[in-house]
Amino acid sequence: MIRRLALPLGVLCLTLFAAPALAGEEGPYIGAHFGALLLDEAENTGRGDSFHLDFDPGTLYGGAFGYDLGENHPRIGRGRVELEVSSGQSDLKEAHFLDGKVDAEGDISALSFMLNTVGESRNDSAWTPFIGFGFGYALVSLNNARASGQPLADDEDGVFAWQALAGISLAMHRLVNLDFAYRYFSAVEPELKDATGETFESEYSSHRLSLGLRVGF
Repeated sequence: MIRRLALPLGVLCLTLFAAPALAGEEGPYIGAHFGALLLDEAENTGRGDSFHLDFDPGTLYGGAFGYDLGENHPRIGRGRVELEVSSGQSDLKEAHFLDGKVDAEGDISALSFMLNTVGESRNDSAWTPFIGFGFGYALVSLNNARASGQPLADDEDGVFAWQALAGISLAMHRLVNLDFAYRYFSAVEPELKDATGETFESEYSSHRLSLGLRVGF
């Protein structure tokens, strides 16, 4: 699907590259994004031996409701404040134990609710770089995880989460923007139970690349 979108998006970007800047207007907006995520290896530590989990590349999608400050608040700066909901999922690839590495099955997902603040550097072109920071809540779920066909864990935990983001926006209209963004997302130490009922402390951090659309109203 991403390959099919690459050519028309490329043509659109080249067409609009030389377009004059379209100043952002103050007011609310809604947005949606989708993309890919790469999970860092997760170290899991409990009463017994620790083990590590590796994951395949996953998918990401989400939406946001926010407010664009426009050009009318110089003391605050140029940017946006938004509430974001997103969901990411990755399949398990391998599990590493002290006695070796084995194939793993199942998946891990994170449903997050974040409050983001985004600063923008507006200029005379249609492109606007931005950086931001967000914090909130994430429900991390390890779903039907198995190692060498044996049950490993099937549990979830809600924890504090934060993210740092950066990217660039392309103005298509005074109220419509395409966002190309990178997010580093981390859910802080979810505690899960393994198949025997023992609790272990896990990790969840990911690198997220996304394409988004924002529409003001």
